[in-house]
Amino acid sequence: MIVAKEETEEKQPDEKTRPKRTGLRCLLLLGLPLIEIFFRAESTALKERVNWISENVDPYNMKAMGRLLPKLRLYDEEAHQTQQLAQKVKQRLPVAQTTLTFRDAMGDTFVKWIKKIKKESENELLIKVLEIQMEKKVPTYHLIALASLCRVQLLDSADAKNPLCWIYGALEKYQEGLFHIANPISHGLLKKVLIQSNVPLDKTGATLNFSEHTYSQWINKDLVCKLLEQESEDKQIEIKDLVTLNISRDTVIERLLDNPKVFNRPGTVAYIAQLTRSASVLSKIASRPELHSGPSNKEVPMEIILNPTKISMLLLRPFLSTRMISLTDLRSLVKQKNRVRPEVYVEILRYLKSRGEKLTV
Repeated sequence: MIVAKEETEEKQPDEKTRPKRTGLRCLLLLGLPLIEIFFRAESTALKERVNWISENVDPYNMKAMGRLLPKLRLYDEEAHQTQQLAQKVKQRLPVAQTTLTFRDAMGDTFVKWIKKIKKESENELLIKVLEIQMEKKVPTYHLIALASLCRVQLLDSADAKNPLCWIYGALEKYQEGLFHIANPISHGLLKKVLIQSNVPLDKTGATLNFSEHTYSQWINKDLVCKLLEQESEDKQIEIKDLVTLNISRDTVIERLLDNPKVFNRPGTVAYIAQLTRSASVLSKIASRPELHSGPSNKEVPMEIILNPTKISMLLLRPFLSTRMISLTDLRSLVKQKNRVRPEVYVEILRYLKSRGEKLTV
């Protein structure tokens, strides 16, 4: 009887021989399309690479940071777009369709906004630019490079000071990755710029092909139009521009705050405290005396109090005193209670009452 039981008993697979369910195998078992998995994996890998670069860049080498960090924003956008692509695959939506990010971000309000600005005559050129871009959907990198070039063409005219004129000129002549310039030889500076960039010239003019070249030499480090009439100099990007481009990247901002060249520059830490919505960045500023004290950082305490991001009151309470913020400013915050968070407002009231202030709330 015992033998019969052993023969009929189902043999359990050994733990070592049992096939392991890897991450990819588990996703396949969930029924997700393989192409969606690849898109999500690529997006995650790109984010990991960007985070590693952010954590290992030298905050004391402002020249290197100026070259590198503005481009990290492009990689962030690429990772985000790859995630959106994976979502489209999951929802079985067309993936080859080009869209405008600003229109997608505005959603249903975009149409109402267009109708509103059309009522004002001074927005005529802006409307033209938007309509052409909605039709052609020129990639941002191409548009920045061409706008720099069109600015050179307009240097001798009154339109040279209007960025919309540069963009309109770039959009008007752009056709599916090609941009033709008629008779550039007659314009000395334009000819010089094209020759320096190895763009072939002939009797009919010059044709730029963005499928073969990026023309990144016409794009500034901070991803805006470059002043091509100036001699090429390896200038450092301004610290405030560096902060603005990377304000959502906590690792970069925190490493910048470790650099004395940053926190000893008047107004820089206050600018970070005003823009950031990161609790970790604000906590670091509030807990490090060199970041919120001294003549260079005299505006920092007020910016920390006004920031809507919620951080511990243990960190905020030391700033609610006349030693850090003037009595006049504290009184004004009581009168304008909507400028600060409710718990901060209560602490300001408590402090002023402890000084014997007569307040009318």
